[in-house]
Amino acid sequence: MSTADQNSEQLHPEGDGRPTDGRPRDGDWRGVATESVEDVTGSLAAFLRGRSKRLLGSLLSPHRRTLMALGALILVEEAMALAGPYLIKVAIDSGIPPLAAGGSARPLITTCLLFLGAILVQQVAL
Repeated sequence: MSTADQNSEQLHPEGDGRPTDGRPRDGDWRGVATESVEDVTGSLAAFLRGRSKRLLGSLLSPHRRTLMALGALILVEEAMALAGPYLIKVAIDSGIPPLAAGGSARPLITTCLLFLGAILVQQVAL
């Protein structure tokens, strides 16, 4: 009898690839669920939730730096997206009145340059 025949005899009768004792075979992917319970009790749900969190953590841990960099990039992009409307408010409230009164255009130009800078940073972050 070959090794494949021996392994197939030990599989779960439902034919889902599980051994008869319900544990995953050696070499199976560790994320395969082995529970076939319809109604999960509170303690079993907590156990499964904790195991799922540990599995997710172990799968994501090699990519921690990349995930942190992407998170920072998302925060920068969102901050620049929110800066646009605020800078328009500042330009209208503090840049136009001095210009209308015959004063300097410097506050309006400064605000417009900051707005363009925010747009450029936002586009680079995308």
